[in-house]
Amino acid sequence: MGRPEGGITRRSLVLSALAATALRAEGHKGEIFPSEAFRYPDPLTEIEVYRLTFPDYSSTLTAYYNRGISNNSNWMLCGSNRGGSPQGFRLD
Repeated sequence: MGRPEGGITRRSLVLSALAATALRAEGHKGEIFPSEAFRYPDPLTEIEVYRLTFPDYSSTLTAYYNRGISNNSNWMLCGSNRGGSPQGFRLD
């Protein structure tokens, strides 16, 4: 049985798993940022709205076909460069 041409080998799979583990250890995993939620009246409709992120950095929601909000609306997933590089965040 020969080695697959351009395929994934066990060695490359193990090495990529080790590299991913090292990258994850360097990140800010588990760091808790203070809330930036801010409640204010919308200037056009006078309805109270919540701003969940600060405009100094960019934030994006998950794709519409992914589950970005929990069933009971306790948390929400988003991506942001708040920590200096693009990362995933969970907003409670």
